[in-house]
Amino acid sequence: PVAESIKKEYQEQMLRQFGSIEESAFPPCMQALITALTAGTNLTHAGRFALTTFVHTVGMDVPAIAQLYARSPDFDPEKTMYQVEHITGRGGSGTEYTAPACAAMRTTGLCVNRNQLCEIVNHPLSYYKIKKKDLARRGQKKPETPKAPST
Repeated sequence: PVAESIKKEYQEQMLRQFGSIEESAFPPCMQALITALTAGTNLTHAGRFALTTFVHTVGMDVPAIAQLYARSPDFDPEKTMYQVEHITGRGGSGTEYTAPACAAMRTTGLCVNRNQLCEIVNHPLSYYKIKKKDLARRGQKKPETPKAPST
């Protein structure tokens, strides 16, 4: 019960810290992983781990994370859900992993498309926080697409 209470508080803190998910603020490495998934490419184990931990920390829920992998040629819903739950601390040991730092991303070959902001941060989550604040400050958040009136 105490661990569950701590997990809940941690998740609420992350939501306060990161707010709603803003994909346009993702660092280039995470955008590249999502692009690869969208194109139907299998990611490496390190790529899956990095993407899963990153999107989990910024607030994506487990079913949405699992759905990211649906286009992978080797997609297995049960296996994917098991792995996502394990990485996010919902299953197995209960350990909630965090996204790898930039140094680890470089070591595994996942640091791609570096830009100026990449040069001053050492973690994808730091990149995300800075970029998201910058987008909000500039008012460049993507406006929500209005729904068409039903007829």
